[in-house]
Amino acid sequence: MGVSTTKTRKSIIGAGMIGATAFVSTAAFVPQAWLAVLLLTFCVGSLRLATGSANALPIDLAPPSEVGTLSSIQNFFGNLGGVSAPVVTGYLVNVSGSFTLALIAAGAMATFGACAYVFILGDLRPQLRNNSPESTPGPEVAQTAAKIDRRASM
Repeated sequence: MGVSTTKTRKSIIGAGMIGATAFVSTAAFVPQAWLAVLLLTFCVGSLRLATGSANALPIDLAPPSEVGTLSSIQNFFGNLGGVSAPVVTGYLVNVSGSFTLALIAAGAMATFGACAYVFILGDLRPQLRNNSPESTPGPEVAQTAAKIDRRASM
């Protein structure tokens, strides 16, 4: 039968973000630059592990007609973080004189994100598809699909 969508998505997102926390926090304290770069590379890899499941959440949370809207809202707030991160990092480096505080702050944000996804996000239930006659494609869509199929088989 398999594992539920909720457990799968939450565990992948949580593992990726906790992995990112571990790598970025460790990178803050290593004395060798090459090791810090390697740990930050693993941090980015861990975040990419979580990205696919996080980007698929709107499909699970919104009705089909609203998936694009929810994805846009999710991307907007993600981009706000992407725009503000360099500003906050620059400020923390300017205040402390090193990247240690900035990397610890990044690890704290990743931990907060993991906790939010795993503990605050509720069950993911598939949204019902609209099967009303108004939402079914008309005969012109079927004719166009048949033309495409014929062209593809030539």
